[in-house]
Amino acid sequence: MEVIDLTGANFAGKTVTASYEISRDADYNNNIYFYTVDGADGNIGGIAPNASGYLQAALDNIVNTGGLTAADKAKGTKGSFTLEGGDILGIAIVADGTLAEAKSNLSSVEGVYFSYMGANTDSGSFDHIKFENNMFKFEDLANGGDQDFNDITIKIDFTV
Repeated sequence: MEVIDLTGANFAGKTVTASYEISRDADYNNNIYFYTVDGADGNIGGIAPNASGYLQAALDNIVNTGGLTAADKAKGTKGSFTLEGGDILGIAIVADGTLAEAKSNLSSVEGVYFSYMGANTDSGSFDHIKFENNMFKFEDLANGGDQDFNDITIKIDFTV
């Protein structure tokens, strides 16, 4: 499971700037989101990642509602956003879609993948997010896809 822990003394109670660089090697225009969880286990309000209601809870806890994407496959994207320190953040990807699209079709949504494998919309048996070389790497195809983890990548740095 890949999470971002902003609970340490360096971040707690402070405004944190997240500077990022995104690239993609997929035809899908994927969106990356960060959402607050109660602790490293990923629970949200007592709802575990593999439990009914987790999808709704996670989508309701998104902190960057605009999503992060690399709309231009060749160029990538750089930017930043702010958040409040003191939180633990899970990571989600909406494959070839947006948060609004995922929220509007909760009963049959596909292609929403989380840092907590049990929450994934493809049965929760496949990992879609890895952290390697100081970068989060995503697989955007159901059931593990081709396991290349280069469909969209994000390098992110946090400062106060």
